[in-house]
Amino acid sequence: MKRIQISDRFYLDEFIDPIIYGQWGERSIGFIDKRMIEAAEYIRNGMGSPLVINNWATGGQYRESGLRRFDTRTGARMSQHKYGRAIDIKVKGYTPTQVHEFIIKNERYLVQSQIITTLEAVKDTPTWTHLDCRLTMLDRILIVNP
Repeated sequence: MKRIQISDRFYLDEFIDPIIYGQWGERSIGFIDKRMIEAAEYIRNGMGSPLVINNWATGGQYRESGLRRFDTRTGARMSQHKYGRAIDIKVKGYTPTQVHEFIIKNERYLVQSQIITTLEAVKDTPTWTHLDCRLTMLDRILIVNP
């Protein structure tokens, strides 16, 4: 499989589950909200450390940390992942609490630009950070329980 680079540091397969990628290939980029790509780049650059979303294309275990099929049993029935508006990230060398702190520290920019509007509570996602760009109409990041 030829990997398709979609930003400075990320490939399309990192945002797409393997079944959708297999069916749609490069056209599957249309299913991803570009703000999720911007969020990944912002966190990667700001924290200065690689991060993992999906890594199935390079032999890893993560397949549904980006876009998910509507028929998946993973996550909530109306998950933002199913609309291409959410990613679950693991930042090398940082805990989810530290990633949350970085995002909250940069909240003003992230919310004003609507790049990240929502995080899931750290207690509910102890090994990853869930972030999404759902419409909230708030001037701060919303912390939710899944």
